[in-house]
This record gives sequence, C-alpha cells and structure tokens, in this order.
Amino acid sequence: MVDGSGNGYLKTVCDYVHLNPARAKLAGPEEPLRNYEWSSWPAYLVAPSQRPGWLHVGQLLGEYGIPKDSRSGRRELEQALEEHRRAEGVEGPC
Repeated sequence: MVDGSGNGYLKTVCDYVHLNPARAKLAGPEEPLRNYEWSSWPAYLVAPSQRPGWLHVGQLLGEYGIPKDSRSGRRELEQALEEHRRAEGVEGPC
C-alpha cells in the first residue's frame, strides 16, 4: 500500500489544485497561472524568504525532478505546470 507521499501523488494533487483556476475559467487562456491571486501557486514561485512559513516546496520540486529550490528551478516548475495546462487543453474564457 502506498502512503501517498511517493510515486508522483503529490505532483498529481498539486497539479490538479493549481490548474483549477484555468479549468473554472477564472484565468484567461493567455494569463499565466501565477497571476491568479486566490491561489497559493504564486507563492511556490518566489524565493523561500518570501513564502509563508508553512509552505515547503522541496518535495514537489523533487517530484518534478528539480534538484534545488533556486530561481531557475522555480522557473522550470512554472514552465512544467503551464505545459501541463497546454497539454490538457485547459483554456480560460473566450
């Protein structure tokens, strides 16, 4: 039995949650998800010193194969989620 902390489960759940603004058509098709202010997603993309103390992103970065919480690592994380959004065909309002 898998305890939910491995095998991509965290990535799957986080992707699902962070893509919801696009699925619900609250974020336009050309609007980056980082601009949606009612999501925790923008906090994942800033330096650790600018995040709420409760938000730890290391395990999620690891599930994406990103070894370090760095500017380039966070940029890679954002690009991966936006690519997932495009691959899923999730668009905002027309």
